Amino acid sequence: MNAHVLKVPYDSGHRCERMARGPGYLLSNHALDGVPVEAIETTLAFATEIQTAFDLARQVSTRTRQLNAEGKQVVVFSGNCNSAIGTISGLGGRSTGVLWFDAHGEFHTPETTRSGFLDGMPLSILTGRSWRTLAASIPYFEAVPDRNIALIGVRDTDPEEQSALEEAGILLNAADAVGVISPHVRQWYIHLDLDALDPSEATSNQWTPPGGLRAAEIEAIIRQARGLLPIAGIAVASLDPASDSDGRALGIARDLLRTALA
Repeated sequence: MNAHVLKVPYDSGHRCERMARGPGYLLSNHALDGVPVEAIETTLAFATEIQTAFDLARQVSTRTRQLNAEGKQVVVFSGNCNSAIGTISGLGGRSTGVLWFDAHGEFHTPETTRSGFLDGMPLSILTGRSWRTLAASIPYFEAVPDRNIALIGVRDTDPEEQSALEEAGILLNAADAVGVISPHVRQWYIHLDLDALDPSEATSNQWTPPGGLRAAEIEAIIRQARGLLPIAGIAVASLDPASDSDGRALGIARDLLRTALA
C-alpha cells in the first residue's frame, strides 16, 4: 500500500469539534494502520469559516500535488467535504474522474443556499460556478468538467440545487457512472461522505436521511472503478463520532478504504 494520509480536522472553521473529530476518530481506531499521517493545520491569526476553508484547500492542493508526483495515493480524513476542493485541484481537475458518495447535492452557491453552510457548496466551487476568486487562489485549481462527476447516494437536495444539478448534466445515482466517466479521465478521486449510506447500515452524522445505499453497493462501484483506472485520491469526510455510537460507520469506512487502496 503506497498511500499517505492528510488529516484535516476542521468543521466550519472549528478545529476538532463535531465532524472535525472524525479524522482523529478514524485514525485512533485503526482505519488505516501503517500509513504515514500528516496534519494540515491553518495558521490564520483570526480564522473565519470561509477563510479557513480556502486556506486548508491551498495547503491540501499543494501537498496532494507533491504526493501524487511521488506516486502515492492520497487519503484525506476531513471534517468537511470542502477538503475535496484542495485534493482534486492537486490531482488535476480536468483529468480526474470524481465519484462522490453523499446524501446531499453539495451544489449550492451563495445565491441559492438557505443555510449559509459553505460545506453545501464544494461541487459548485469545483465546477467553477461559485467562489471563483478564492478558488483561483488554490494552487493548480482548474474547473472540473461536469461530465466527469457522478453524485451517488444523493437524495436530499433543495429545489434550486436539484434543478442546477440536472441542468449541468452531472450524473445522479447513475448505475453506469464509472463506464460513462472513465473514457474522459486518467484517474479517480473517490469522496466518501458516509451519509450516502442508509441509516440501517450506519449513521455517520446528524444529516443522514433514509433511503440511502448499502455498503456493498459502494464497495462494488469502487471495485469497478479500480478495475478501469487508478484511484489517485480518496477522502472520508463529515464523520461525526457522536453519531456513530455503534461504530458501524467506522467499520464501513475501514472496509471501503481497504478496497480502494488494495
